[in-house]
Amino acid sequence: MTKNEGAQEYANSLTPEQNYVVDDFNDDELFIYDMKARVPDMTEEELAESLQAAQANPQAFEKQIAGLREEYKRLEEEEIQQEQAINQEQAM
Repeated sequence: MTKNEGAQEYANSLTPEQNYVVDDFNDDELFIYDMKARVPDMTEEELAESLQAAQANPQAFEKQIAGLREEYKRLEEEEIQQEQAINQEQAM
């Protein structure tokens, strides 16, 4: 088994029980966090207006938030895998 396969196997074993940082955010907080990350110079007023506009269509907002949650979970999983690979290399 290669290092990557071992890391992937370990990550897969964690996935069903994995707690993600993004799960600590409610939908509004996640939307605002993402907007700040993507457009750092937006004012609080602009962020509030963007949130209100996004919430105007609840079904679309739900889909957008679901997509954001998946994206951040994927990024967190990648970070965990990288850390595991580094730890495995250092252990050798």
